[in-house]
Amino acid sequence: MAGLGQWWRRALKSAGHGRYAVLLIAKSTLAATIAWVISYEFLHAKSPAFAPFSAVLIMQVTVYQSMVQALRYVSAVTAGVAVQGVLGFLAGPHGLSAHATSQCRIQHPRPRSCIMRAAQCYPPGLLRG
Repeated sequence: MAGLGQWWRRALKSAGHGRYAVLLIAKSTLAATIAWVISYEFLHAKSPAFAPFSAVLIMQVTVYQSMVQALRYVSAVTAGVAVQGVLGFLAGPHGLSAHATSQCRIQHPRPRSCIMRAAQCYPPGLLRG
């Protein structure tokens, strides 16, 4: 127990690996807590677990590194949403259902059998036109 107290004193008083570890743990804990409170209390998220995960993911030792990592993370999410939006626009609102129906017709020449089989494979409401 004395060794742990000595490590804490050394970590808090002198620069080095121990101090950086303590600062990163403290900053990550604070950021995760704030992110969870904001997502749960103010945004009324039903499952606010992603907010603290994202906060801890971007946390770095320095504020500058944290900001750079946050910008990278936001850029990656924005690019992913943009690509999904373009693909969704190109496929159309019923792109998946058209593909499913055409594939089913290839496999099953009778249309009624095709619709029944497709309805079993996809969630309800997805194949409605």
